[in-house]
Amino acid sequence: MKQATSKAGLKKILSRNIALQDADQEHLKYIWASYKKGDFEKQGLYIEQDLEPNDFKEMFIEYLQALTLDIHIILFDEKPIGMVLYLSRGRVLQIENLIWFSWASKRNALEGIVLFLDTARRTQDISTAQPYKVLIYSREKDKRNF
Repeated sequence: MKQATSKAGLKKILSRNIALQDADQEHLKYIWASYKKGDFEKQGLYIEQDLEPNDFKEMFIEYLQALTLDIHIILFDEKPIGMVLYLSRGRVLQIENLIWFSWASKRNALEGIVLFLDTARRTQDISTAQPYKVLIYSREKDKRNF
């Protein structure tokens, strides 16, 4: 059966004001706020608890550097709602963790991951001129989401 509505569905999902940005210093205050609300631990990213903002910033940057992770911030109406932590290995983007900030709605989360995956699909690796492939692992407890 032909899927005539797939492009229309994608266009509709991405029609709201959702965007991706590389993380920068400006986003750290939102990341810290999410950490303080317990979003990290709830979603499987364990970083020492009860850190002050400066200590958290150092620990988080060390964590990203130790695992050589890249990070994209997902925004809705220019406000960060989540982040994607991933490894970039040639043409493969391996998603290590998705953290949705507690103020993000389920619809925001859906739109955000669809935007990330669509962007990866449309972006080409500079060295091979081929589109990226995305590798996602899930935990057993998240099985119902797939």
